[in-house]
Amino acid sequence: MSRIYGMAKMAYQVIRPFRERQMAGRVCNYYKGSTDREVLEVLEYIKKNKTMKSFNYPFAEKYRHYRCLLRKDRKSGLFLTKYHGHRMYFSRDYFTSSACVNYMRSILTEQDPESPHRYLTDSFDVDEGSVVVDAGVAEGNFSLDILEKASRLILVECNRNWLEALEKTFAKEIAVGKVEIVPKLLGDHDDHSHVSIDYLYQKYGKIDFVKLDIEGGEENALRGGGKWMRDCPSAKLAVCAYHKPDAFHSIWQVLENQNLFHLSYTKGYMYFPAVIGDQPPYLRRGLIRAVRRQQVNRSYE
Repeated sequence: MSRIYGMAKMAYQVIRPFRERQMAGRVCNYYKGSTDREVLEVLEYIKKNKTMKSFNYPFAEKYRHYRCLLRKDRKSGLFLTKYHGHRMYFSRDYFTSSACVNYMRSILTEQDPESPHRYLTDSFDVDEGSVVVDAGVAEGNFSLDILEKASRLILVECNRNWLEALEKTFAKEIAVGKVEIVPKLLGDHDDHSHVSIDYLYQKYGKIDFVKLDIEGGEENALRGGGKWMRDCPSAKLAVCAYHKPDAFHSIWQVLENQNLFHLSYTKGYMYFPAVIGDQPPYLRRGLIRAVRRQQVNRSYE
């Protein structure tokens, strides 16, 4: 199955320019007659540029020609760069400098202050001394951004291609016990390949912030964190809500049913291109943010 997926992904890269132009027309036709101002803003950008990207806003253009300094680690052979003052390693999947640069462009674009995929803002942030679960770590940019604020980081990553890179990126923090890598998928049960939020809460005794970017597994992960959500008055979550067509509504419902959180979502829409077959809605909200109501004494927009 993974081999078929890999071949499909490579084929997609070849036809990508044609596909983007095709999707631009399909999306404009699908949302014809929309009165949503945020949708109309995206459509105007698409029509002007005659293509369809993940982020169809002017802010994305400033990263189009971004370049970064790269070097190759002699011992491991992995590429690495500086990310906000920290060394960050790439997995072996990124074995050319151009692949690494393109990857950096993508993560900088998605975490731009104007991006619908932005995890944190000035008013929605990780508090000093927090214990944080970062699920769907990949290269670790989110954890690097909060490294100084967090008292402990629990990195849950099931993609083994990233584990070697993460061990090098966070080598110093792992050595002193500030960072722990859990090589599993965050879900609604616990076994040899899955771990739940509630299990981590029981193990560590404290979790303040959970970030979920796990390729469509977000709802299951939330269902495995019911006790933590009920028992922890400091609970905050940043949950990606675009990986599946119905993800936004199902994730919102799970959190709303707890009757504990102030919920909000990021402004704007993003397009999530599927490797095989796009499904509407083509424009999707990026993140849902949740804060226990006891903490809400200001607006989290």
